[in-house]
Order: sequence, then structure tokens, then C-alpha cells
Amino acid sequence: GLICRAMLLGQFEVVVDLCLKAGRMADALAVAMAGGRELFQKTQQEYFRQATSPSAALLSCIISQRWSNLVESVDLSNWKEALAILLSYAKPTEFNSLCDTLAGRLSADPNCSLEATLCYICSGNVAELLECWQSANSDDTSSPLQLQELIEKVMCLQSTNSTNRPLEGDKVVANLLKYSQLLAEQGKLSNALTYISATPTDAAAEFKYMLHMAINDPSLPRPPLPYTRARLPSAASSVTPSSPAASTYTGYTNSTYNPAAYTPSSYAPSSVGAPPSSVGALLAPILL
Repeated sequence: GLICRAMLLGQFEVVVDLCLKAGRMADALAVAMAGGRELFQKTQQEYFRQATSPSAALLSCIISQRWSNLVESVDLSNWKEALAILLSYAKPTEFNSLCDTLAGRLSADPNCSLEATLCYICSGNVAELLECWQSANSDDTSSPLQLQELIEKVMCLQSTNSTNRPLEGDKVVANLLKYSQLLAEQGKLSNALTYISATPTDAAAEFKYMLHMAINDPSLPRPPLPYTRARLPSAASSVTPSSPAASTYTGYTNSTYNPAAYTPSSYAPSSVGAPPSSVGALLAPILL
């Protein structure tokens, strides 16, 4: 037949086309392997285009390694299979972002909050995990005991986190700061510094600095100064020179004032009688 003749002449592309038209996919793939890498990839793409089984779609994803297309288009009912593929085949440098994308799709569905938390645990994204956790369980951190339980979960996950992601996010920092302040109020300054130091350097900088100064331990690394230094003017430069008008002051000059008129020798009281000699003499005019 035509297939045998084309094979005898070494026309592998013609053989592959004839096999595909005849529905002989296995023969087409076998011949394409002998025709070179480009022909084999072309035949492989045609096979995946025609295949309708779930295993063929999975095999296509694994061979092409288009993981972003997988996490963005996979049916959420198959999230376990998608996560298993990422754990088995995704590179460590892209695993976290891919897992976060899958978790983001799951968290958008109110019925998949717990599934999203598992994906966030795998990626080590504590900030998004805390957000999803509180949304799913309606955790209230107004009580110190509930806040302590939440911080225990966060720190336990962080200690087992192989991705070494920092504890970022507004809710994470706010809860750690609140818990550290409670510890500081009870005199546990070292414990408070330990928890708040797990946050990024620029988070709660003033509180970290005050704790460090209160502990006063030279062995601890000193946090950066959270304030901006400003140079104040010196006392000499802050005094303004006197005006020319003030420098010409010569004192109080009143032309009507005559000191000689008020000397003790010239002062004499007018018509002032002698003092009474006794109390009786003093009271006499009143009694009369």
C-alpha cells in the first residue's frame, strides 16, 4: 500500500499523514519517532487534540508542563488531582505561586474555604491562610484566649514552613502586635520581642525599639531607629540681634521729676498731732 511505499522511500511525514487519516494513531506516533523531534512533537499535539479521555488530558498537561494553564482552568472538583500534580512535577521556584493561584480560585468559592486553606498551607502563605481561616471559622480575636490560639496556629505553621516565607500581611502583623502588647503589659518583654520580631523589619518599628530599650540586653541585635534625626539650631544662633532703636535707649527721662524736692530734710508733715499718751486718750473722742 501507500504507507509501505512511503516508508520504503523514507517519507516519514507522508506516512504519518496517511496513518492519521486512517485512524492508526499508534502507528503514526511510532513512525514520527523515527522522523525526528519536530515531526514527533507535531504528531503528539495532533494526538492530544483528538483524544477525549481524562488520562490523555492529564498526560498532555504533564508533557507540556503548562502548569499555569492547569491551575487556571482545572475544574475545582478536581483540585486534589491538580495539587498532586503540582507536588509531583512543578519546580520549587514556581510551586508557591501556582499553589497560591489554585488556592485563590478555591477561596473565591464559599464552599471551598477549607480546601483553600490546605493549598495555602502547602505554599506556606501564612497571610492568606489567616485571612481564609478567619473567614471560614469566623474567628474572633477580641478575647485574649482566642487571640492566643490563633497566634499558636500561625507560629506552628511558620516553624514548619520549608519555604521560609516571612510573616507578612496586615492581619498577621496586627494580630502579632496585639499579642505582643498583651505580653508586654504582663511584664513578658522578652517573649513580646520574640513574637513581634517575626514580622518584617519595618513593621511595628517603634514598638520593637521600645521593647529593645526596655530589655536593655547588649546581646540582642539592636533594631533600627524608627525616628528621623533632626538637627536643632544652637542657643546662640536662635537669639536675634537687637534692633537699632532698642540700642539707643538712654533711660527714663521725665522733665517734671525733681529728686531734690523729696529729700528727707525738706519733708515735713502738715498738721499732724502728737501721738496719744494712753489708750484712754485714744478712746476718749469715741466715748463722748
